[in-house]
Amino acid sequence: MSKTRLVCLTMLVALMVATAIACAGPKVGSQEQGRQVAEEFVKQEATFRYDGMPETLKVTSTASIADGWKYTFEFDCLHAGYGNRMGQMMAQMITHHTAQVTVQAGRVTVALMDGKWDMMKGRLIQ
Repeated sequence: MSKTRLVCLTMLVALMVATAIACAGPKVGSQEQGRQVAEEFVKQEATFRYDGMPETLKVTSTASIADGWKYTFEFDCLHAGYGNRMGQMMAQMITHHTAQVTVQAGRVTVALMDGKWDMMKGRLIQ
């Protein structure tokens, strides 16, 4: 076998292996990939990070939208309110939250909690 032919065959095999590896993970824009992006976003958002109860976080619905996915998450926090409440006087009270997170092209485009907290901007909706 000629050296050129051997190099071409080796490159072809390497390309096939790389393609197989790339296809094994969740596809960009897939429901699973979008869920992972949305869940990580919720976990990193200030409200959840402050006092969210990780064992209560769950996806309660998923909907396909024109070019992405909309997920609804529910979870509990140890106190009422939104964002990082460090230094605020609060009574300990389990508070249930519902977060709707839209993922398009692999990134969060809209994230609202309880219909009144903009999770992306970290402020109440006016």
